[in-house]
Amino acid sequence: MSPIFTRSVSLIACGLIGLLFSSFDGEAANRKKNELRLKGVGFDDKGLYPKEYTCDSTGISPAIQWEGLPNGTTGYVLTMHHLDPTGNKHIYWVVYNIPKSVQFLSAGVTNIGSFGVNNINRTNAYAPPCSKGPGPKQYVITLYAISKLIDPPQATRDITMDVVMSEIEQSKLDSSVISVIYSRSPKTPFQRS
Repeated sequence: MSPIFTRSVSLIACGLIGLLFSSFDGEAANRKKNELRLKGVGFDDKGLYPKEYTCDSTGISPAIQWEGLPNGTTGYVLTMHHLDPTGNKHIYWVVYNIPKSVQFLSAGVTNIGSFGVNNINRTNAYAPPCSKGPGPKQYVITLYAISKLIDPPQATRDITMDVVMSEIEQSKLDSSVISVIYSRSPKTPFQRS
């Protein structure tokens, strides 16, 4: 074989390998772009939950943001809960039908999406964590991308986290979770969790 032919074949092979790798990189970049990633503003996954968002301070809902728009997303659902040592689930925050154009909730927001009922004070609002005593407690915030907005069969005031989860069972596209820890001072008076 001539050196020119061999060199041409080598260049073509290198070009094909490069094209193959760049298509894999493109697929990876596309997956990353579409992958849902939830973040706290001013707090990190597996980090400390700011006191501001608990009953020991202002008790407003946390500021959070996310990236990624899975293909077919029509909206988002957000929940926050804690499991106590007996396995009971304490629901602090349920927001559904968050528009797909939204990727940030400011602290204390009340006018984006629809609020489900929490099981702390039974209102359609954020309930700040207020555990029964000292020691670290873990709180889980989950964001779901959904392909179909929720049209609940019952009155809005009765929409619980269980109802929302049942409604999105077939339309969940992706989810992202962050867990945070908050510890109350031993001197903090007893309040509901």
